Amino acid sequence: MAKALVDFGKYAEAIESLNMATEKQKKVTYLWNLMGYAFERLGKNDQALDSYNKSLDIDPVDEYATNAKLRIAEQNSSRKEI
Repeated sequence: MAKALVDFGKYAEAIESLNMATEKQKKVTYLWNLMGYAFERLGKNDQALDSYNKSLDIDPVDEYATNAKLRIAEQNSSRKEI
């Protein structure tokens, strides 16, 4: 359900759904990464980083979370240059 909400751009609703899902399935990196993506789309990069870090706590070599964190870092550094 959360994936469909993300696909339709309903990021806040997806996050609510993902919060419930991660309470039951704390060790599923896909859920944390999807939540991070939803937070990113809402411009909430700090919360996105928290989600990606939780994914990396579970799987330290998670490529999606690693790349997402790099993307956010690049965005943050380019904003500082402006």
